[in-house]
Formats: sequence, C-alpha cells, structure tokens
Amino acid sequence: MENLKRKFFEKARLNFDEHVYETWIKPISIELNENSFQIITPNQLFKDWLEENYLEQIKNIVYSLMEREIQIFLTVSKNKNITTYSQESFHPELIQRYTFENFIKGKSNEFAYAAAKAVVDNLGGLYNPLLIYSNVGLGKTHLIMAIGHEVYRKYPHKKVVYYSSEKFMNELISSIRFEKMHEFREKFRNADLLLIDDIQFISGKTATQEEFFNTFNTLYESKKQIVITSDKFPKQLQNIEDRLKNRFEWGLTVDIQPPEYETRIAILKNKAWYHKIDLPDDIAEFIATNICTNIREMEGALIKLLAYSSLTKKPLDINLAKDILKDFIPQEETTISVEQIQKTVSEYFQIKITDLKSQKKLKTISIPRQIAIFLSRKYTQLSLNDIGNKFGGKDHSTIIHSINKIKKMLDNDNSIKKHIDNIEKMLTKNR
Repeated sequence: MENLKRKFFEKARLNFDEHVYETWIKPISIELNENSFQIITPNQLFKDWLEENYLEQIKNIVYSLMEREIQIFLTVSKNKNITTYSQESFHPELIQRYTFENFIKGKSNEFAYAAAKAVVDNLGGLYNPLLIYSNVGLGKTHLIMAIGHEVYRKYPHKKVVYYSSEKFMNELISSIRFEKMHEFREKFRNADLLLIDDIQFISGKTATQEEFFNTFNTLYESKKQIVITSDKFPKQLQNIEDRLKNRFEWGLTVDIQPPEYETRIAILKNKAWYHKIDLPDDIAEFIATNICTNIREMEGALIKLLAYSSLTKKPLDINLAKDILKDFIPQEETTISVEQIQKTVSEYFQIKITDLKSQKKLKTISIPRQIAIFLSRKYTQLSLNDIGNKFGGKDHSTIIHSINKIKKMLDNDNSIKKHIDNIEKMLTKNR
C-alpha cells in the first residue's frame, strides 16, 4: 500500500503542472482496498475542484498503476481542517486565520513559505534574521504571523512579540514622553521571537532607527530570532541607515511574487471555504483572471461579493459578480473582438477559421490557434472560459497552456514575435 501511494504521487508529479501538483494533488491522502481507490480531500471545495478539473487525469494514473480499472472515490476528510487546534494554540495578538495551514502555496511564494517553516524549527539559527519582502497584499503579514502562531504552539515557554514598525515607533515615542524606556526595552529585548511588520515605515525616523538598531543587536547577540517584512529588498529601502540595511541581510532574504493563476484560484476557494460558501468555478475564474497582482484586493473583491449576495439574498452567479465587482475590475471597451482576431490570424496563416476552433494538433494549425488565443486574452476582457467557448469549447486549462506557451516562445523564438507583430499591425489597421 505504501509503495503504491509513493508511486501515485511520483507519477502525479510528472503528469501535472508543478503549480497544480503542489496546490491540488500534494495535500490529498489515499486509502485502498480490493475494490476501490479512495482519495481523501481536505474539504468540500477541494473535492469539487478536483472532481471537475482533474479527475480524468487522476483516474488514468491510478489505472496505469493498478493495471486494471478500479472504482475511484473522492471523499472529504472527516476533519474540517487538516489539523485542528484548540483556541489556546493561537497567539492572542495575532490574526487567528493567518496560520501555515491556511497559507496557499504556489511557485510565487514557495521559497518564502519554506524559509518561514525552517525558522520555526531552528530559532536564532542560520536564517536569522529572516526578511520577507514583496509588494503590498501578497501574503507577507500572513507568513510572519504564521511563524508567530507556530512558535507559540510548539514552544509555549517562548516569548513571541509581534509589532508593526509604526506601532513600534508610536510606543517608543510614548515611552520617551512618559519616561518608561526601561519597560519598553525590557519588552522587546527579552523576546525569543521578534516579528516586525513593514519595516519601511521607520524610513527617516532617526530615533526609531537607533532604538531598533540596539534592539536588533541585543537579540542577535543572544541568538534570539528576528523576522522582518518589507516592501523592498533591503538595499532599495530609502532613508534607512546603511548599518540597519546591512544587518537585515545577515541572515536570509526572500521575496514573494504575485501568485500564478492556479494559486489565485486556490486562494479564492480556500477563502470561500473558510466562510462556508460554495464558490462557483466561473466566479473564481472571473476574479482570478482579472485581479492578478494583489491577493488582498482579490480577497476583498470576493468578500464584497459574498456579503452582497448574503445581505440581498441574491444568488451567487457570474452576472452578479460582474455587476458588483465592476469597481474592482473596470471593463474597458475594445474595438477588437475574438472573431476579428480569428479572421485576421486565419488570413495571415492561410488556414480556415474552423481549423482554429478544431481539435487538430498539426503544428501548422496548433501554433496559429495558440497565437489567436494569446491575442484574444490580450485584446479582450473575456474570461478564459469565454475565450475557450469561442475556440470550439476548449477548457480553461487549454487556454492557459496556449497563452503561457506563446509567452515563452516570445522570449526565445524571433519568428513567433515577428508573426505576432505582423498580425497586430493588421488588427490595429482594421480598427
């Protein structure tokens, strides 16, 4: 049984895109008996997504390993969470949902996630300090708080202190004013784990930087763990002393990039599940397609939609989403349609429009089709599913594959770039 499990995950890793595997396959567990192969998922939304998008691929992997057909069932774990903790397991000053269990991993954040987990296992060790940087709304605060929760849970005797840099500065000012600097320094310099969020806000604050510099040195010399978040790489921080920026780089510096499509979908599904809402796939796709660079904004759009649906008792559907989220996702008018793109591409490559909508895999057809799909994504506001429907009912994963393939070819193949430039000139000329 254990050998079969190992082979299943090994084969799945080869058969699925890396993002899909890490997000949707790796978290499942397996049970096997003579007549059935049971796949246990963390929650109902997870089960639904697997069932609707990847069940056929999973079946093919299982059949190839078993060398026969066997009944395959998807079920939901009896535990609502993969791991259940009591209320006492959460640090009282941290946002409760910001745990490692609720952090959705993808290629964009996997290194930062791994570094955060490593810090918990070796406080004050090799990765001290740990600095996590990214643009706004990509999960820095979630990760730094997840470290705090996990240390609080694993090492109850350790003193965990979390502060935003702004709160640190305000408390410093108050301590100076009311002559309580001794208490201030005791609080921070006796921490076993100091978490400082958004360090960039001490920019230009000389007294705050001086106090933080001394606090940093005291903790570092005592082998106490320091974790910092920032919106920039240390060297790019403005109006922060060089001696501080230099210390920020003593340990490990990691970044978080905007999440890729699969991770965005997983984040939305997880957020909806947290609020006990069954999020339709077309709405998840609509939000994930149109809000690409800010998780906080994406989650905010979802919460606004869920709240409106609940308060007005209106059904949660794609039309409601497009209406309610128009401020989040402005619809720009375009004079180029998918039909125009298909017509122009077919004329350019001297193939039929029906070929672009067909399943034919000849290179003379598949490359023009992928170019047409790429341009449809670039020049229209249609969702991936809507584009797929315009190309003969292709599913969203095929559309994503086509777009990503052309993006990659643009970096390495000058002929593709030339083709697309020529087609775009034809399109804009006919506008």
